[in-house]
Amino acid sequence: MKAEFNPEKFLEALEAFAESHGYELEIAFRLQSMFLRDLGTTSHDELARRFDAHPGWKEFCLSTIKNSPEINPGKITASSLREVTEQLALPMTFKDVSIWALFNALQTGASAFAQTELPAYQEESTLNGSLFGQLRGMSRTWSREISPLVRNKLCSAHFTKIDLQVKKREQVTGGDTAVFIECKDGDGRLHTIPLILQAKRFSREDANISQRTGDIYQFHTLRGYWLPAAYIFFHNTKGRRIVRPLPPLVKDVHDVIYTETPDKTSALTDSLPLANYILRLLSTAPDEFRYSSPADAVAAIAANVSPNDLVNVIVISPSRDAEYRFDAAWQSYLVENGYITEPESKPDTEPDPSDDFGM
Repeated sequence: MKAEFNPEKFLEALEAFAESHGYELEIAFRLQSMFLRDLGTTSHDELARRFDAHPGWKEFCLSTIKNSPEINPGKITASSLREVTEQLALPMTFKDVSIWALFNALQTGASAFAQTELPAYQEESTLNGSLFGQLRGMSRTWSREISPLVRNKLCSAHFTKIDLQVKKREQVTGGDTAVFIECKDGDGRLHTIPLILQAKRFSREDANISQRTGDIYQFHTLRGYWLPAAYIFFHNTKGRRIVRPLPPLVKDVHDVIYTETPDKTSALTDSLPLANYILRLLSTAPDEFRYSSPADAVAAIAANVSPNDLVNVIVISPSRDAEYRFDAAWQSYLVENGYITEPESKPDTEPDPSDDFGM
């Protein structure tokens, strides 16, 4: 029996969608097309090919999507990573469109970074800074396209690098990167989840985690942090040029089998693309790791890792003034604890609206 098309119900559905989301269905598909266009790299294709061919890796990756409370029930119906990518690029897949913006910004930016920057060799100590620098630059471009479409419904996803202001110690391998992820709770109040990332390169599948300072292994130090801590693996090597590099993959340090003398770990087993890892962390981080102010979040990071040992301080936030709030909190901590003797003067400028990205 052929279903009868009811134009009145169809128009009512479109009006309800526009009222709920602030834009028409056509715009939703235009936003989806924008992300898929920028995600069309051989880097993302290679990730999808590898994961689709390995059931364990694929299931672990897709579980972070299917089990996420940020995803609307019934919206993920595909089985392949390529098809799931298309569904995730639609704003209505997510309960909160600001999370849609953040997830797709991380996924698209990380893949573009891999394609343009990882074929040629880079030092581990520069990789995290380069990645988040690219994310910030791309977010400005996306903003110019998104703003006219969503008008007054615009929110933001910002990627900011804070000035360390201290002389960091020499790093033979990738040093620690502090990431402050600011998000809203159910009442719309901002809170911050700190994350510590350690960059490692890998060529085929295994990454070297045997580095140590004296008798102290970096692996043991990373496991000793009580805040969320993870390796971020970059498909990059000194020995050869990688033509189809994978996007950065993140692996919780506690998913690495403990050993007294760490040597190698798989960069693919139990690892997630950066966007998936952040999405999982937003919903699984316990309350004790959610801080109500930048000052509390900065103090928590510094209680785990010395500012002298950090190579980057990154802020991800839906708020346009996050850079200024975290920069002030970071500087205050350094002054109060003797890392610097006096605050460095900074120009009194307003946040640049062109940094806005998201919905």
